[in-house]
Amino acid sequence: MHNIFSVEAIEKRAFFFLAGFCLTISLSMAASNVFLALTVLSFLHRLVRKHDDVVEFYEKNSTILKFLFALIASVILSSLFSGSAEYSLKSAVDFYIYRIMPFFITWFIVKNKRQLLILLLLILLSVTLNSFASIGQVYLANHYHIDSITRFSGLIPYMAQATILSFAVPLLAIAAAHYKKYREMLLFALLISLLALFFNMTRGAWFATLITFIILIIIYNKNFKIAALMVLLFSLVGFLLYKNVPLFEARVNTIAKYNIEDSERMKLITSAYNMWRDNPVFGIGFSRFKIDYKEKYILPDAKERELEHAHNNVMHVLAETGMVGEAAFLAFWCYLAYFAFKNWRNSRNPYALFLLAVILAVHLHGLSEYTLGASRTIKIVFLALGIGLRGIDIEKEQA
Repeated sequence: MHNIFSVEAIEKRAFFFLAGFCLTISLSMAASNVFLALTVLSFLHRLVRKHDDVVEFYEKNSTILKFLFALIASVILSSLFSGSAEYSLKSAVDFYIYRIMPFFITWFIVKNKRQLLILLLLILLSVTLNSFASIGQVYLANHYHIDSITRFSGLIPYMAQATILSFAVPLLAIAAAHYKKYREMLLFALLISLLALFFNMTRGAWFATLITFIILIIIYNKNFKIAALMVLLFSLVGFLLYKNVPLFEARVNTIAKYNIEDSERMKLITSAYNMWRDNPVFGIGFSRFKIDYKEKYILPDAKERELEHAHNNVMHVLAETGMVGEAAFLAFWCYLAYFAFKNWRNSRNPYALFLLAVILAVHLHGLSEYTLGASRTIKIVFLALGIGLRGIDIEKEQA
């Protein structure tokens, strides 16, 4: 009985549940929620039994944590001044406490490089398996002439998959370059995920992936020729699909046209601006965009009446949390990007590059989508941030 409830046993269980969460995050919301709940419970049990390293955790990550806590405080403050404080506070607790728990858990539970690699490979396996499901959907839709399906995302919503793939594809490329032992497997996963990204039909994610790809390759090798080759690969796959898949061709053709979808997004951004103009300091309240948009701020000529976010990270945060929340939001993410780049430049730590990839992709895609709104997306993003920070720390310890 003593062994079952020892700190070591608790940490092993927590890691097992965290691994299960990584494996199911792109496959099943229900299963991933179960694994996350078990991980959180195990983590809390661990803190009851051992909590003397909490101070060490804070001291090693004090600046990042100060920015994160400032962001959380700004969201809570905005919620208190919203039209429905109880609703906003409840949403804030779920969003910025429970959903980001993997960010904290990884630091306490993950002990070595082997465990980090296991979590990374499980995440990439989850993404790749769902990419297979996407390609399977394409085949079935083509084989049975199902014209009603125009976007393919496997087992998860297409916008969640688009955001995940926008950083998974560049990471697979970097991982294939860094881990020679797994290179063939990672290159295969890269090709499958790249195909899934194109079949997802999310244009913003295409651009986010490509730009992240270019930046990472240049930083990783400082070699513009390799960056050019990667862009060529990306373009070649896209060109082949363009010439052979009519649905993909039609989607690509919309890039050069200002269509209804683009017009509706501009109207959403206008509505978000109007929300901020009326509530400049604290915004309309966290998680109230979908309510206030329909009740008060929807433009008369807007055709999309049921949208729930501003399709832009910066404008959505500005609308809901005002100047206070926007300042905290930008400070947190900008410092995190600076921290990642500084660590890569100083020590060539691969986890710093991993961290930078996630930040770049999430916010480049966030220019045309609110990439931090969906439950699945925020969980995997903060899990990835936690893995990146823990990886940087472990590399320093073992240097």
